[in-house]
Amino acid sequence: MIGKGKDGEPIAADVAIIGAGIIGLSCAWELARRGVTVSIYDKDDPTRGASWAAAGMIAPGYEAASEDDAHPFLLELCLASAKLWPGFANDLEDASGIEVGFHPGPTIAVSTNPGQTRRLEKIRTSLGKRGIDCSAPPLDELRELEPLLSGGVQAGLVIPTDGRVNNRLVLEALASACKKAGVVFHREHVPGIAGTSRASLPNAPLILWAGGFADSASPEALPALEAMYGVRGEMIAFDHKDIAIHHVIRCGKEYAVPRNGQTLIGATTKEEADPQSYLKAAATMFLQGVDNASIIDSWGGCRPATPDHAPLLGKVATSTFAATGHYRNGILLAPITAQIMADMILDNKVSELAAAFSPDRFATVS
Repeated sequence: MIGKGKDGEPIAADVAIIGAGIIGLSCAWELARRGVTVSIYDKDDPTRGASWAAAGMIAPGYEAASEDDAHPFLLELCLASAKLWPGFANDLEDASGIEVGFHPGPTIAVSTNPGQTRRLEKIRTSLGKRGIDCSAPPLDELRELEPLLSGGVQAGLVIPTDGRVNNRLVLEALASACKKAGVVFHREHVPGIAGTSRASLPNAPLILWAGGFADSASPEALPALEAMYGVRGEMIAFDHKDIAIHHVIRCGKEYAVPRNGQTLIGATTKEEADPQSYLKAAATMFLQGVDNASIIDSWGGCRPATPDHAPLLGKVATSTFAATGHYRNGILLAPITAQIMADMILDNKVSELAAAFSPDRFATVS
């Protein structure tokens, strides 16, 4: 593909990727492994951003199976990507020499009120229809698995599909693997997709928008990206010695995750006047010892979301593609997103499942 680009300038890469989060990095690595020259553009360090701020959960069951207003095929996409994660993690560790802390699960989901119990029942039913058995052990058995579960826990579920990974190590490993594969990094801000003229975009035959937001996108040219919005999330951390858990624990919208000597508690999904106090109070509902433990770290990030909580995967303009809007599932969906976009960009191959996430579904949004 290498040749002359706009105004006769030399083309630096076959594909220019905007955004160096986990989606942009995964797509860059996959394309480079298929023999494509890739440049990636982001004003920030590739190991930071929303992907850095995440907790690293790989949670198709809890996230996708229980969302009432989610895309109808989101669970299928999430389950398919979760199956790719063991191989993806192994390949990434081999390519980078960095262990990424992949744990296949299971995750323990608990409830402290009837509404949360109904959510667990919905998850069990949804996964059961797909041949995945989630056990609902008695509370005494759950407390053998996680002794710090609070007395307020009313029911629980063991979800075998849901695991975790150290997302920060994944980002480091992806950046390393990309560089070893010849991907060129540019610490530059690209202001947005400017329509079919692509005047503000890098000089490459094909563009993949993997940034969170197209901040100066033309609504006339790319109305699909106008459907996106940001959801701020805040998290806190305790020393694992103070709150010692062994699995990811989900309860309502909140969770606890063991990672690198810490126990993470997250995450807010709307503005809170005091997010640290909110998260500590939420964790107290399902974990013992939180009241007396000290917060040792806190941080936040902004998730790129769409109205149906599912990503935009596909062409958005002439020679311009998008892979964005992954909301709470960016870590989980990285492997399958990379495969879908590489198939689409290089071979014009779009599976029936991938087609369901075309940005065209929001093309009429103003």
